[in-house]
Amino acid sequence: MKNFRSIKLMIIIMLCCFSCGCARSVVERVPSGERVVASINFASNLNFAKNKYYMMISSSPAYQLPFYPYEFIEPGYPPVDPQIDYYKFYSTWSGYVVVDGGMVYLIPGPFTSTTESYQRIQIGGPLGLGRNMSFQFRLEQIFGASLPDVVYFDFISVDESRFLKDHLFPPSKSIMKYEGMIVSGSDEGSSDIDPSLDILDWSVSIQ
Repeated sequence: MKNFRSIKLMIIIMLCCFSCGCARSVVERVPSGERVVASINFASNLNFAKNKYYMMISSSPAYQLPFYPYEFIEPGYPPVDPQIDYYKFYSTWSGYVVVDGGMVYLIPGPFTSTTESYQRIQIGGPLGLGRNMSFQFRLEQIFGASLPDVVYFDFISVDESRFLKDHLFPPSKSIMKYEGMIVSGSDEGSSDIDPSLDILDWSVSIQ
């Protein structure tokens, strides 16, 4: 009887070890990506003389953007009305990309003040005057070593009046940080928006 129990116990232990071994061999960790690659197409050729183009980046889905009657201005740029505190918007951003004069700049946060100036890091350009705008940057340039599992973003176009004219709809687009992830979308366009500001489709990938 003791031998039978010993054999039975050994079989149970072997089955447990086999099961655990199988579980370890099946589970694979997907590596975090290193770079964000973005591409946006507009209804007509880009206009760098009059417009600015942005990619806002956040670790939170509750980020905020300054819509009309607020100006869409960058941290450190004075608003027409100095009584308006834009920090309520900037404090929800982790960083952003701006295409200014055809040059592509990355501005990492956090943004702790409305009036403080922040570093611009050139990451691309000069861009051509076609309908497509593409750029890339390293995730660590925005988030440092502690990457969030999900990156939230929006693409924004702003005209010379400094008001937001187009952005992604519905908002709170997101992509997971893992290598190989791709998200994309499209918009029907609008006759009420200058074609150089009208976002038609976009894609973001993690590499």
